[in-house]
Amino acid sequence: MATTSTPTKPDNLFRSIALRSAPEQVDRENGIIRGVKVIELGPLKEGDPRPFFVDQTTLEQVADFGNRPNTGVKARFTHPNMSEDGLGKHLGKQRDFQIEGNAVIADFHRSTSAKEDLAQHIFDMADEAPEDIGLSIVAVFDDESMQAEETEDGLQPIRLN
Repeated sequence: MATTSTPTKPDNLFRSIALRSAPEQVDRENGIIRGVKVIELGPLKEGDPRPFFVDQTTLEQVADFGNRPNTGVKARFTHPNMSEDGLGKHLGKQRDFQIEGNAVIADFHRSTSAKEDLAQHIFDMADEAPEDIGLSIVAVFDDESMQAEETEDGLQPIRLN
């Protein structure tokens, strides 16, 4: 997920553990996967060493940031890394971020410029094996707010900047 500020150092980026859940609807004709889970309440997934958790404020911030750009938040297949820049992996945009229950959901809208085979692969997986699809956000932390709200057990709520 893009934010309105630019990170000053790589340590400020947050790549969440992939969330796996069945989307509400796969609409191939219109290129939309509705009800994609973006982030949910609670601690990070088991085995993640970071001392962070998601609370209601985190959900509200994610929904707010997600709805700020009027064209949506970019979605791509995998994260760029030192060996690959992510070019050619663009899939589309996430739009219409909403809090539903204990999570933020959004609708994925396929781009007409997305590679056909890659886009079809995502739609096939959403239909056939939604538990194998994960969504990860990239955000900039508000370190000061997180440290100020640290719990007695040393956990910090995720706050976006």
